[in-house]
Amino acid sequence: MLVSVSHLTKSYGSRLAVRDVSFRAGCGVTGVLGPNGAGKSTLLRCLAGLAGWDSGEVELGGVDPARRVAHGRRKIGFMPERVAFPLEMRVERYLRFVAEMKRIPARQRTGAVETALGRAGLDGARSRIIGNLSKGYRQRVGLAQALLGDPPVLILDEPSAGLDPLNVTEFRAVIRDCARDRAVLVSTHMLPEARLLCDRVVVMSAGTVVYDGPTAEMVGAKGGRRTVWVRVDDGRRADGPPRVDRPGATQLGASRTGDGWTLVVDADRDTTVGAVVADLVGAGWSVHGVEPTTDAVEDAFRRAVLGAGSDGPAVRP
Repeated sequence: MLVSVSHLTKSYGSRLAVRDVSFRAGCGVTGVLGPNGAGKSTLLRCLAGLAGWDSGEVELGGVDPARRVAHGRRKIGFMPERVAFPLEMRVERYLRFVAEMKRIPARQRTGAVETALGRAGLDGARSRIIGNLSKGYRQRVGLAQALLGDPPVLILDEPSAGLDPLNVTEFRAVIRDCARDRAVLVSTHMLPEARLLCDRVVVMSAGTVVYDGPTAEMVGAKGGRRTVWVRVDDGRRADGPPRVDRPGATQLGASRTGDGWTLVVDADRDTTVGAVVADLVGAGWSVHGVEPTTDAVEDAFRRAVLGAGSDGPAVRP
């Protein structure tokens, strides 16, 4: 594993910002999710070497950054939410300056800058003035500076903030390409983005981890239910809407839609939804569609966060 965090705790005076957090991450994109004040930014600042911590252990690329500070920083590429650029500099000149600040040996700097430009998709913008770039391309410059030195761990704080939909799509592809051979930790509050970008997620609430695992498993985590619309054609039947009678499923409502009905069904798992559809077809109903009433990842995220303050255990696969 490229990232290992064990029982990390960080406080600001009497306030605990991060409480006994543990997780591990390898190659791929790991999302760090949570509402405001959950502790995700504090966690990333600790990992990026911008803040110390009270207790716990961290390994990045096999190095303990608390004991080997300089060596640990070479294992990390960090892109803050707001990158402070010298707006008057040209892209390539700025990256050469950053390479020097990172103490990349002089004979390796040209190659390092070329590699970072290529991976961030900036080959065509190397001679442009940073202040004249769009928000999307400035984010790419921020990613390129993080990539300098080829660190095995990238930490990106809200990398898609402020980007339009097209730029988000393009930047997502760049990040996923970078994650093929390194661990990328991404802090985001945009749940649809997490679903599309992240291989796995670490969900935080009140400074603690309430879910750690693949996004798909978060949707199906223990205690998770799903509510769906099931649209059926009544075939000119006059006996009213169908009734769902299946263990694990509850029909919450039915409304007339054109020549058919839309049923609202709450189910304990995806297989139960499939069984409900099979029951309806077996009873002679024509099923035209099944879709969730809300985003499944958003529902799972809400369950994890709201459940964190209850007496029950944290939601884990």
